[in-house]
Amino acid sequence: MDYKNILLLLCFFTISKSNAQALLYHPHSLEVYKNSAKWVTVIDHINDVKLKPGTDTTLLFIGGYFPGQVLTVVIKGADKKFQGYPVSRWPGKDATISGNIVFYEGKPAIIVKDSSQINIATTAIVNH
Repeated sequence: MDYKNILLLLCFFTISKSNAQALLYHPHSLEVYKNSAKWVTVIDHINDVKLKPGTDTTLLFIGGYFPGQVLTVVIKGADKKFQGYPVSRWPGKDATISGNIVFYEGKPAIIVKDSSQINIATTAIVNH
């Protein structure tokens, strides 16, 4: 069993454990909108990371670059307690992100409040 299959299997068990509604692998906009207000696990590429001006909020852009991203991951200052790579090194990495899809500044987003909601892959898992 290769790394990608092991990771997907791990995601499945994580989803089962957390009663998640959907697993979105490299999702398109329609999939994200259809799952709004639901707990999901998204597996995709982090295209870019930005610090929101005037705040201590970090924005991760998934599935494209701002303003055309499919999903925004929002990490507020007090919630930035991550092991391993600093957030500034996340662009270009693949990740598994879990949470409720909400709307943040009019775009679909996941608000991350705990480091367990994000897992950064050490090798590529998404076919770009």
